[in-house]
Amino acid sequence: MALTVPLGTGRPIVGTNSPAGRLVAGGARPTAVGWSPGVPRGSLSGGESTLFVTPNASGLLPNEGIEMNLTGFTSRSLDARSSFQVAIEETIGSFEAVVGVFENGSFGPAGFFEVFATAGDREIALDYGTPSVLVPGSAYCFRLSATSATNWSVTVNGAPFASPAEGGTFDFGTNEATSAGGLAFSEVALYSDVPSEVVPVALNATTAIAAEVNGTWTIPTGATTSFEGSASGRWGVAGRSSDPDLAPDEVGTGSSFAPTPNGSVVWSGGAIPVTVSVTVGSPPTGPAPGVLGMETLPVDALVRTANGTPLPGVPLLLSDRLGGAPTPGGAVSGPDGNVTLDLVTPNVSAAGNDTLTVTSTLLGFPGSGSAIVEIAPAIEVLLDVAPAHPSVDVDGTLALTVTSRGLDGTIVGGTVVAFESIGGGALSSPSGRTDAVGTVSVAYTAGAAVGSVTVRAIVEEPGAWGRASVNITVVPAPPPIVGSTSTGWVLAGAIVAAAIVGGLLLRRRPKLPLPASPVRTAGTASVTADVSRTPPSAGTP
Repeated sequence: MALTVPLGTGRPIVGTNSPAGRLVAGGARPTAVGWSPGVPRGSLSGGESTLFVTPNASGLLPNEGIEMNLTGFTSRSLDARSSFQVAIEETIGSFEAVVGVFENGSFGPAGFFEVFATAGDREIALDYGTPSVLVPGSAYCFRLSATSATNWSVTVNGAPFASPAEGGTFDFGTNEATSAGGLAFSEVALYSDVPSEVVPVALNATTAIAAEVNGTWTIPTGATTSFEGSASGRWGVAGRSSDPDLAPDEVGTGSSFAPTPNGSVVWSGGAIPVTVSVTVGSPPTGPAPGVLGMETLPVDALVRTANGTPLPGVPLLLSDRLGGAPTPGGAVSGPDGNVTLDLVTPNVSAAGNDTLTVTSTLLGFPGSGSAIVEIAPAIEVLLDVAPAHPSVDVDGTLALTVTSRGLDGTIVGGTVVAFESIGGGALSSPSGRTDAVGTVSVAYTAGAAVGSVTVRAIVEEPGAWGRASVNITVVPAPPPIVGSTSTGWVLAGAIVAAAIVGGLLLRRRPKLPLPASPVRTAGTASVTADVSRTPPSAGTP
């Protein structure tokens, strides 16, 4: 694998259309991404930079997962013959897994997951993540974990790596990694050396790695690095020795860092604590004092270093003591270190204090802050649905009216009410707001099946709760002529009466002469009547 091969003998393998992150002692000559397939690397002018960092913490084995947190990176367009990647990699069973970010002149930056067979150095699998292109300045946590049996899966910020999710899963034949020295952080850069083409810095980010040991994520306590500088010096990928701005197991990248000699230690001596200031935004005005349960409450956080410098790109999670619903997945601090998260406050039964806590989840940057807010019980709203026991024909439409009122019977206008049907049919609108007299209407259209359907009305007003339901009976449609309504019966009666009168008129009609032959015979164009026949005398029957 990469870390057992001296840099002087190994070469990075970068396919014509794919990333990679390994050094091998032999094998085919590599081809840089974006260059024509089959062109030997040695025949092209350009530069190459490689950095491998190996944690030397013995407690990282065996492990059931590896993780890389890449935060706040910036990206610029690369030359057509340049490529760049940053990744974590580990030997798992008889395979080498490489997970990270890759880009070239026409692709990326994008997350990738690549698997090599250690025997023969063959590429086994390659998948690109979802979303296909990562957003510079954002935080991304790449995690490869044993999931079921001997399968390992990749997630990015907790979401499946690929779409479909199976694209980020591979069977490594084991449920833990046991290879000594098999975990590494790597950077590989290949670039053009054409004088007219300026090769920019592709990635400048704070990176951290960790390993999952016995279900707990652990940051290594130390590491060593090997670095191979570029041939021309125009652009290099480098670590930094004992940089005080880096937390444990972090690597700063970019041309602003000086090249690191082989064997230098790039990890700093301790975590970098951050301060997280938490303030509660102004809650919506409600009929009860304080913050009501089930309101959406904005919570503002500011992330800074110990000396007060704002920190952008820090992922943050919001939690509360009483069990409210915070922003799913958290949020990331902006360029000024600020971020706003939302909390749907818990629906408490009695007024009390709730502690809101915002925590930094960036590896190596521990810190959290809290604020206290008083929460009062949400207001209960009673809903009445009319008609109470309705029925409707198959494919018919029924109008429902919902009235909103308080516990004291007073009308409550301006309440948002959501509607849902269970059992079939369709509603004219998913929600509505009660008017000045407390009513809101919705039309229900039945389906083709008879039976019982339930329509629910649910209060969705912040700081309020309440619901009601009505059962609707869907009945078969009546025959086309005789309707189930009074109008249908009147029409049917008119038809019967018309039939009786018509029968009487027919009885009073004179009997006409019979034709001598049928009026129309098959194949006959016309028939002439026998004019010798005359009606009976007096024209009576």
